[in-house]
Amino acid sequence: AETQFDTEAPGAIEERANQEEKATPKKPVVKSITWIGNETISHRTLRAHILTQSTTFPLFWVAHKFREDDLAGDMDRITALYRLRGYNQAKASYSVAREEGSRTVAIEIRIEEGAPIHTDQVGIRLANGHPISSHPLIEDVAWNDFLESIQLQQGEIFELNDYREARAKILAFVAERGLPEASLVGGAEVDLRLHRAIVDWQLVPGRQIRLGEVRIS
Repeated sequence: AETQFDTEAPGAIEERANQEEKATPKKPVVKSITWIGNETISHRTLRAHILTQSTTFPLFWVAHKFREDDLAGDMDRITALYRLRGYNQAKASYSVAREEGSRTVAIEIRIEEGAPIHTDQVGIRLANGHPISSHPLIEDVAWNDFLESIQLQQGEIFELNDYREARAKILAFVAERGLPEASLVGGAEVDLRLHRAIVDWQLVPGRQIRLGEVRIS
């Protein structure tokens, strides 16, 4: 069998590549992004969470191309960020203005934040229903001071990061007092109609572990 080689001259190959590039329509450049309706989260924070970015003219060598799929996905990224901040019913939409005779587009992103979810109750007790401070390893005063130090508080906006952080801190608090195998069951019930969250945790202490004498030789 004969082996066929591409005998096209390098100059012809380059010319053909240039013609193909010219035939392919170039993606427009994002000239500007205008934000409307975001009162809780700043423009800068929102920009850091989306793929679509505007171009700083005349720096065309770092021009940001317009990709509609990215922009559509950015709406999901924006609402996900709002959910983290306690705005579970936030909505994001966009419109694109294309300038005739220009390769630039102007984008407008409109946000409807909606009402935030507030923490209505925070309940933390032992799995047997008794108060946490009734456990022999947990001091009443220390526990009360600890509860005041966490971000998850009644009446505040229910932010998922605060919720997760509070859970981790509770487990760290009891671990330091000899309960490293403790676990929390339960969680948060969010009522979108009433815009409230009720947190109900039960602590399962697990085994008590004491450290013996530590010697360094």
